Amino acid sequence: MVRRYNAILLHMKGLNNTQIAEMLEIDRKAVGRYIQAYKDTPEESGFDGVKNWTAKLACEWVSRNFGVRYSINGMLDLFHRLNLSYTRPTYVLAKADPEKQERFKTDFEDLKKTPLS
Repeated sequence: MVRRYNAILLHMKGLNNTQIAEMLEIDRKAVGRYIQAYKDTPEESGFDGVKNWTAKLACEWVSRNFGVRYSINGMLDLFHRLNLSYTRPTYVLAKADPEKQERFKTDFEDLKKTPLS
């Protein structure tokens, strides 16, 4: 399992699959499978109706695929060690006014450009 995490980490650092395979002494195709599994969305990974990864879902996925159990805090620590950022998903309100949203975006961009005094 450590090799899988290392393969993903090396991929995130910009190495190609051949370089990763040589470094970890594993098959290049295995590296490709590890990376592809990492890129799947929760829905593509068997969590029906779920669009965003959470620490809880990641715990379940690791348990299913590798037989290793993590607590949610343990998974968040793992994210940190792998230099993965954890953010909560944001949602767009169904009844939101698109015109007001655009006006806010414009106003906010102008505000960001204003120097602090």
